[in-house]
Amino acid sequence: MKKAVTALFIGFGILLQNDANIIEWNSDYKLKMEDFKGIPDYSLKYSAISAIEIKPVIFEVLDSFHYNFEVLFIKNESWIKKDSKNLLEHEQLHFDIAELFARKLRKITMEGVFTDDESFMSVIDSVYCEWSSFDNIYDKSTMYSILSEEQNKWKIMIRDSLVLYEKYRLK
Repeated sequence: MKKAVTALFIGFGILLQNDANIIEWNSDYKLKMEDFKGIPDYSLKYSAISAIEIKPVIFEVLDSFHYNFEVLFIKNESWIKKDSKNLLEHEQLHFDIAELFARKLRKITMEGVFTDDESFMSVIDSVYCEWSSFDNIYDKSTMYSILSEEQNKWKIMIRDSLVLYEKYRLK
C-alpha cells in the first residue's frame, strides 16, 4: 500500500538494480502476484507494499541538459501477504499513479522555463510531494483496497488522467 518514495538525486547513480528485478511501467503490462518477490513484514498492518520509484534520467544534447522520468516497480522490495485480485488491482493503481506523476514531471521539464537550478529543483520536489500525498489519499479513500466502489472511482479517474497526459508518455 505504501510505496518507496525515492528522492531526486541529480547527477548520482540512483538505485542500481538488476533488470530482472525491475518492471518499467507499460500500459500493456499489469502486475502479477509473482512480481511481488519481497518478504512480507507481518508486523505491519498493511496487506501489501509496492516499491515504486520515479527515476530521473538526465542526458545532454547540444550542450544542454534534458530530463526524463522512468517509473519502476522493484520486485524484491515489494510484497503481498495474500493472493487477492482486489489487492493486486489496488497495487497496480499505485503503479499507474506513479506514471501519472512522471508524466506531470515530463510536462514540466518540457514546457517549463526555469531561471535557475534552485527553482527547477523546487518545482520537481513539489511534484514528488504531491505524488506522495495523492498516494496517501488514494489509500485512505479506498481503505487500502477494501472499498470496491471507491477503488473503481479511482481506477476511472487515473485512467482518464493518464489519457489527459498521453502526450507525455514515454514512447
